[in-house]
Amino acid sequence: MINGVNKIFIFVDDQQKAKEFWTKTMGFGLHLDSEECPGAGWVEVVTPDKRAILILAQRPEGMPSTAGQRSHTAFYCDDIHKTVEELRSRGVEIANDITEEHWGLSADFKDPLGTLFNIGERTPEVQPPPPNN
Repeated sequence: MINGVNKIFIFVDDQQKAKEFWTKTMGFGLHLDSEECPGAGWVEVVTPDKRAILILAQRPEGMPSTAGQRSHTAFYCDDIHKTVEELRSRGVEIANDITEEHWGLSADFKDPLGTLFNIGERTPEVQPPPPNN
């Protein structure tokens, strides 16, 4: 039985720049930095809650860049207002104002390439959907 998400691939154009962003700017831990992947290194960073690993994979030739596109990755925090201000103070570009969604408060931020990531304020456990009316 599947119990959760372990690793998420994020394709990047510059692994070193991505590693610095996710570790130094975002505060994720460096989990693995290896030269074992042919043609590029293998870089993994771990989320602060240590529940998921982001694999910062070198974008293969021919694969479209994610620069300026929305990723399929959403993060959570306990206090979105505090988190957004902290990210801004670290130089992270916040792409939009905090909005209220049916599941909680949400905002988007950009990595150095302009790829959009979501962050939302909610509990770490998934809550049941609201009843249909």
